[in-house]
Amino acid sequence: MRIPALRAAALSPASLRAHLAASPGPLKLTGLIEHWPALSWAADSVAGLRVSLGAGRLVEVELGRRGRGYLDKDWQRASMPLGIFLDAFVLASRAVLEEAEHTAYLAQSELADLDALAPQIPALEHYGAGPRGDVYRRTLWVGPPHSFTPFHRDPYIGIYSQVVGEKTFHLLPSSAAPHLSLSPHPLHRNTSTIPLPTSLVLPDDADTAASSCAAESPIAHEHAGGTAHAADPSGARVHAERARAEREFGADTMAGYTAALERAFALPGAGRTTLRPGESVLVPEGWWHAAEGGAGPGVGVGAWFR
Repeated sequence: MRIPALRAAALSPASLRAHLAASPGPLKLTGLIEHWPALSWAADSVAGLRVSLGAGRLVEVELGRRGRGYLDKDWQRASMPLGIFLDAFVLASRAVLEEAEHTAYLAQSELADLDALAPQIPALEHYGAGPRGDVYRRTLWVGPPHSFTPFHRDPYIGIYSQVVGEKTFHLLPSSAAPHLSLSPHPLHRNTSTIPLPTSLVLPDDADTAASSCAAESPIAHEHAGGTAHAADPSGARVHAERARAEREFGADTMAGYTAALERAFALPGAGRTTLRPGESVLVPEGWWHAAEGGAGPGVGVGAWFR
């Protein structure tokens, strides 16, 4: 099936506040972070992070099987030097990363603990557009090619901004819950147990998304001193990964996942958007969302507010 693209808008803080008050649906937001110095970071080296934070700085990362979410039995948290994380899991060759069984993701790292980055990714006035006017958290996300976060929902409004690379978000209204096979675990009742990226469960839409990305802009996007890695326009990787998933889970289970997500994406408001450097997505409170990294390394900044 073809998943509708989110509407794109350039909103002032006042306009965002009005949108949230009137019809809080998701949006692709443009122009919010074009003034961030971090947009000059080079995608091929993620030099801004290495220089600003130091290669020896210890960071907490999520370790797990490639292409599986944080509910997977092999998922765990671990600390390691930033330089080792970048070299082993983010900046290695594509062939090495795609053949590796396991991967790592620096997710939800508190920006309050990373003072050196504050001047490069300043807070936005938009973060005060919620009904309470306060910011809960700001976080840094650094992912390898094809990183994956499963469907989940948060009790806050969220804005995620892409700094390096690309990331695709799939969003569903709160009414999609019956189609997502939610975890019974008390700590993860806000998370779907569907263990695979939407691009694997609904590969026809992955082909459509890749084709539209290729038509919209060149294979590589030049941006302020860095070149973002390309998306995979052929879809060959997606089909190879789906075949791998069918061997692991079985064709009947995969068909069940596909049917469930097709019902979910038929709901009003459901959509998809691919972010490139300088673009953001608004995730309203209570909306289900999943995220998939592009073909190259990705860096983004998230904010939750109320």
